[in-house]
This record gives sequence, structure tokens and C-alpha cells, in this order.
Amino acid sequence: MLYKTRPEDFESDKKVAACYIEYKGKILLLRRSDDDTQGGGQWGCPGGGVDANETPRTAILREISEEIGLKFSEKDFIPSGEYYVHTKYGAFKHHIFRIVLKEIPDIKLSDEHSEYTFATPDDALTFDLVPDEDECIRLTYNKY
Repeated sequence: MLYKTRPEDFESDKKVAACYIEYKGKILLLRRSDDDTQGGGQWGCPGGGVDANETPRTAILREISEEIGLKFSEKDFIPSGEYYVHTKYGAFKHHIFRIVLKEIPDIKLSDEHSEYTFATPDDALTFDLVPDEDECIRLTYNKY
């Protein structure tokens, strides 16, 4: 479950940063490897946990580099929302960013993911997405 404001029973200090990488109206989706314990085979955008010594921006820079081999600058990211999330895997504050590309990059997937695609936000909503990814897409791209 995703919340725009912090629920009274929200007990977690964990933070996650994620980024919608856009090219010509489509967003990059990564399919998690089948053996992933938190959503194996499901699709989502690049992202991951914010370490103790990181800000959400530095965390997303690191995650994008690790997951797809791309390098960006902190100033390239457009903040797109902060939400509180409860899933069966735990609770966390979710920092969402966007970045708009002028050309398709050379993506080098890590072992965490088995494939990638670019899809419109509408088409992305038809994928088997990681928990609450659909809600993040709807909020980011006004798909209600």
C-alpha cells in the first residue's frame, strides 16, 4: 500500500530511491531475475535502498550505475514524488525521480535483471509489476 502522507503506524526509517528513465514518451522497465526474493520475474524501474551515508539522489546515481551501467549527474534528476510504502517485503519511504533522455543509451544489465524494455506509462501498467509500481506510475504520469 502506498501513501502520500506518513501513516501514523509507519515505523520504518528505511528509504528507497527509484527513477523513471524516459525516452520519447516511454519509460525504462527492468525485469527482475527469476531468483530475486523480492519480486522475481516482475518489472520495475531502476532503484534500490538508500545507504546510511547517501541522499536519495546519490543512491539513485549508484543504483543506476550498478543496475544498467549508466552515469548521470545529480542535477539531471527531476524529483517526482515522495511516498510511504507498506509491502509484504517491509515498509519504506520511496523517493521517485525522473530523467529525460535525448537518445537511447547503451544499457548493460547487471545480474539482478534479465531483460529490459521501454514502454509507455499506459502499456507499463499492463506488465507484471513489483508491488506498488503501478501506483507510482499512475501518480508520476497522472494516469487516473
